[in-house]
Amino acid sequence: MLLAFVYIPERDHKPSPLLIIRSLFSHLDLIGFAIFSPAIIMLLLALQWAGTKFPWNSAQIIGLFCGAGINAIVWLMWNYYKGDAAMIPPSMVRKRTVWSSCVVYGLFSGQMYTASYWLPIYFQGVKGASPVKSGVDILPIIIAHIFAAVSSGALRM
Repeated sequence: MLLAFVYIPERDHKPSPLLIIRSLFSHLDLIGFAIFSPAIIMLLLALQWAGTKFPWNSAQIIGLFCGAGINAIVWLMWNYYKGDAAMIPPSMVRKRTVWSSCVVYGLFSGQMYTASYWLPIYFQGVKGASPVKSGVDILPIIIAHIFAAVSSGALRM
């Protein structure tokens, strides 16, 4: 109870929160984000619309792919120009641990999302199960994923 009334001075001087908010924009790469986000949006739109809304060889899809590629090249040049102040610093990307862990996590996520998307379709299309039965059949995998996520969090501490 007495600890609530004891004043403990700070070791280091901390700037005021208003000063931190003002300096935040100088530390963020807003131009890099403004170049990167349209590239990703164009790529995702091209992949979403191709084959469903427009044919793969239509001008809209080809234009979206070209625009995404050009924006990605401009973004890479901007990252190179900004150096370590960029949105994704090149010095971080050069580390083998960083890029290899990103590749591994991407492959694991792709496998998990693919299985969770196609397994219910397999149960319904091949096994002839109803949608409810398909949901029940996929429960062991979902429970195993939840258990693994919770237990890996507990192992970390």
